[in-house]
Amino acid sequence: MSSSAHDRMKLCSTDSLPPGTMKRFPHGSSDILLVNLSGTIVALSNWCTHESADLSKGDIQDGNCVVCPDHAARFDLRTGDVLEGPIGEEKNAISKLQTFEVSIDHGDVYVNV
Repeated sequence: MSSSAHDRMKLCSTDSLPPGTMKRFPHGSSDILLVNLSGTIVALSNWCTHESADLSKGDIQDGNCVVCPDHAARFDLRTGDVLEGPIGEEKNAISKLQTFEVSIDHGDVYVNV
């Protein structure tokens, strides 16, 4: 599948992503992180903008942020915004995460990529 901004890609069923969980899905070199925030499903780039750590191996904290497993950078899962920089660095030292539009159709999760 091409990576134009108008492609709709099916990732999983809503049943396979219970509230409070996240999963990584391959998509070219970026990969997509799909997260169920208490029933609201969001999609972001999976790789930390600091040193490309796998965010799907991080922790969800405060209900709406992911903490990078390598250097503890924190990102808002709803917007991709940097909430806290990596250990020892300011938050403006790294970029926000790319976000993707999510839609649910007949119990399946689709992302516009």
